[in-house]
Amino acid sequence: DSQGDSLDLSDNPMTRAFVDNFVALWSGDRARLERLYRVGVRGDAEHWELTLEPRGAPMDRFIRSVALEGSGATLASMRVDELDGDYTVTRFDAVRSDRRFSPEEVQRIFLQGLPLAAPPEHP
Repeated sequence: DSQGDSLDLSDNPMTRAFVDNFVALWSGDRARLERLYRVGVRGDAEHWELTLEPRGAPMDRFIRSVALEGSGATLASMRVDELDGDYTVTRFDAVRSDRRFSPEEVQRIFLQGLPLAAPPEHP
C-alpha cells in the first residue's frame, strides 16, 4: 500500500517517546535534543560521531545511549545500547543527503497521526 500503515501510539508511551525523540533528532532541533539528551560530539567532517544519553523518562529506563556515525552530511550507522546490555546497530547505505521533503511529505510520511507533545523541561 503506497499510503503506508497507521500505528496508534497512544497505548504505548515508550514507543511514542522513541518516535518523538527521533523526530527531534532527524529534524535537527539541537535545543530540543539537548533538553532530551546529554549530547556528545567528536570527530571532524571526514568522520564524526554524535552520542546521545537520555536525560529522563521513559527513555532512560530502557536506553543507555544512541550513537550515530557518519561523514559530512551522510549518516552511516546508528547504534542503540539498551540498559539490559542488548544493542541494535542499523547501517545506512545509498543515503541521499540532498533529498528534501516538502511539508506535506513530512506530515504524510513522518508525522501522520503523531501530534508532537512538548518535551519535558530539564534543568
